[in-house]
Amino acid sequence: MSSEFRDDLLKADLEDLSLGTKIALYCIKKRRGIKKTRLHKVAFLIDRIFLCGKTELGEDAEPYQFGMFMEDLAEELREMSEEGILYEKNRGYDLTDYGDELVNLFSNEFSGMSKLIDALQNIPDMEVVKMAYELFPEYTKKSKIKDKFPDFPNLNIYKLNVKDIDPHGKKITIGGETITISPSS
Repeated sequence: MSSEFRDDLLKADLEDLSLGTKIALYCIKKRRGIKKTRLHKVAFLIDRIFLCGKTELGEDAEPYQFGMFMEDLAEELREMSEEGILYEKNRGYDLTDYGDELVNLFSNEFSGMSKLIDALQNIPDMEVVKMAYELFPEYTKKSKIKDKFPDFPNLNIYKLNVKDIDPHGKKITIGGETITISPSS
């Protein structure tokens, strides 16, 4: 590893990361400056739909002002900010150089999910919120913005066809291409 950071520190921090935290960090790396609301929605969608609840993400999800909010994830992100892995930027997050190196150590674990994460990252913020609201309406009870999406007439959002999700077979169709999702455990 050609890094300015000590390998033993990176490896120790890597061992402390849960799959859910890795998903959040990977999403931050893929979309620098990702907004907090968006990160919660994307991480929740990846866990609940595509990983069938395999991670700890979403276990504490609760209805909040903009849909589902995960206090445990928010706390982990605060701690990683204090540890110098990421930093807050314009109501969002970005990685430090150290955080970038850390994500590089595990990014190969996400090869099966990278196309999916890329597809979600290319969807505008409000469309991600719309998707989360449609698929998980129980988390919209306290939402201040749910009236912006009254009928959800069409979830074919930017070539991500939500109707083609097969969570049991871990497959999703993006455009005309079916992707099999096979994350590391």
